[in-house]
Amino acid sequence: AAWSGFAIVGDICVTQEQRSEEECVVAYELATGTQLWLHTDPTRYNTTIAGEGPRATPTIAGNRVFTCGATGILNCFNLHTGQLIWARNVPAESGGKVPGWGFASSPLIVDGLVIIHSADGSGHLLSAFHAPDGRPAWTGGKVNPSYASPALATLAGVRQVLAFTRPTISGHDPATGALLWELPWQSADVVCSQPVVAGSNQVVFSSAYGFGAKLIEITRDADGKLSARQVWKSIRMKSKFGHLF
Repeated sequence: AAWSGFAIVGDICVTQEQRSEEECVVAYELATGTQLWLHTDPTRYNTTIAGEGPRATPTIAGNRVFTCGATGILNCFNLHTGQLIWARNVPAESGGKVPGWGFASSPLIVDGLVIIHSADGSGHLLSAFHAPDGRPAWTGGKVNPSYASPALATLAGVRQVLAFTRPTISGHDPATGALLWELPWQSADVVCSQPVVAGSNQVVFSSAYGFGAKLIEITRDADGKLSARQVWKSIRMKSKFGHLF
């Protein structure tokens, strides 16, 4: 059982699966489907409304694989051997809990950091860890996290990590997690779809359940700070799970 997609480099494809009571990270040979390596964690996510198994697609950077399981286990592996390099239990270490639909966002690798959505009720939106050894780097934002993967973008000439949640949409400094801009989203339902950059200073966010999409424009003020404003909203473009392009 699983909801995760595949991350592929060369002839190696990596995904996450639930096998009985063990959550697994598995690498397969692309051409034959032969299992190359397997890692298991003794944890299982399964609810009536959300289903069973992990849901985030692995992220591959260089010769390392980064995965976030449904219960918040963040792992780092050697791509070729499957050796576990480090692991963090995000909800246990943050004092939060597993979100209602499980951890679903894929890790984002930026400048030697691994950035993920934090645990529910932890008091912060994003958590960053040093990619080489898993040491905590920073936390950012104060709203509860969501199920949309954090995304890296350059808007108004500023590199930033975009975060999408039910109460807010926001941009954060990749190095520190500091809030660069924020607008209310105010959806009553979950958000899952990644934002899509639509220009040098514009980005589209979209969610389902009748809410729709918004085009947001980011500008830099005279003092160098960023401001955000809504350009338009449409209820016709409602992305529930899949990402817009």
